[in-house]
Amino acid sequence: MALSYSQEASGDACGIDRSDIAGIERGEHNWALINILRIIGALGLQPSEFFQELDRPTRNRSKP
Repeated sequence: MALSYSQEASGDACGIDRSDIAGIERGEHNWALINILRIIGALGLQPSEFFQELDRPTRNRSKP
């Protein structure tokens, strides 16, 4: 999802310092869960929507 936010605007919307947003984008900062939830909220998404791409199809399991 592209919203065309600057790092400063992203940081303001998320309550995270701009330099931390920049570090997250560069992979230099750890994505603490609280920051992930703030970013998800600023994007207007639910956590399940944000992480949907991580879902993998389940394997067919044999029934016991």
